[in-house]
This record gives sequence, structure tokens and C-alpha cells, in this order.
Amino acid sequence: MPSTSHGLPLASSSHCPQYAKGSGLLSDGDFHQAKNPGTYYLTFSKGQSLAPSWKVTKLNINFVGTMFWNFDGLCSVDLDGQSAVGGVAHHSFATKKGALYTVSFLMSGNSYCGATVKKMQVVAGNKSVLFKWDTSGGHSIQYGIVAPRHFQFTADAPATTLVFDSLDQAGSGCGPVIGAIAVRKSG
Repeated sequence: MPSTSHGLPLASSSHCPQYAKGSGLLSDGDFHQAKNPGTYYLTFSKGQSLAPSWKVTKLNINFVGTMFWNFDGLCSVDLDGQSAVGGVAHHSFATKKGALYTVSFLMSGNSYCGATVKKMQVVAGNKSVLFKWDTSGGHSIQYGIVAPRHFQFTADAPATTLVFDSLDQAGSGCGPVIGAIAVRKSG
């Protein structure tokens, strides 16, 4: 069976594979509870769920299968979908007010269309962080380029929602790509 450099099996079942490092406090940060689109992608619009724990919160996104492009052998989300400026949110998860947490995920950019620099905002609790990905010179998902990203937030409530929003210009349709999302308590 083919595998990625990290030893994760490529799609062999009807669901997306689990990320070997896990999702921490998230029930499905790697989208393993979702049906694997395999060699395709599926477009989901605002209000639709792409997986039991994930809902589209802005316009639309593309949910990408494990064999459409090489995202470390995992399913992924292109936040720009068909019309750009899409967004997704993981339903709220338990946190302890005042405790420090780390959000980690893998990121890339879809260079097929749109601007060269892909931008997104990630929100957890009252913390908002801007992330950028420059696809110039083949530094994109089309060439299997994926890198880890992370940030920390202090919980301001007993439950926290995690949101990923594209900040690209409307109409571009190819944006920041995310997957293998995890939240863990720090310290």
C-alpha cells in the first residue's frame, strides 16, 4: 500500500485517515470522521457540515481527498472553495478559563489560481492570529509543500470554538490549505 514519508497509509477506506500525532482536545481535527473524497474534492457551502465536528461558516470551501494532492497523506480544506473568503469552525471544545492552550496545524497554499500570497485568520477564544503562505516558486500544495504552524491562546470561557477564515480577495477560488489540526493544553 502506498504511504507518505511519515508512514501514514493513503486512503484505503471510506473515511479520511487519522493524523498520527492526534488532534488533542478536538474530536476530529484531522477530519477522520468525514468521508474521504479520494482523488477528488467536495465543495461545501455556509451552514453545511463537512465532518461531524466541522461546519462551513463563510461562503464555501473545498474539502480535499487524500489522493487529490499530497497533503501528508491526509484530507485537507482549501478555505477559498469556489469563490474565495470561505471559513470553517470546529464545534466548541472544553477549556478551563485562564488556562493556556496551543493550536497546531499543517498549512500550505493552492497556487492554481488567485493571488500568490494566501492569507487566513485563525480565532480561538479572544485570540486572533494572521497566517500567510507565499506560493511563488512552486512553494505550494501542488508540489507537496506543507509546513507546521502554531500559536497559543488563553481560554476565556469553559468552552472554546476554533475558526479558520480565508482573508483572500473574493473571486480568487484558490486559497490557504489546512489540515492535521490539534489543540492541546500547554504547560
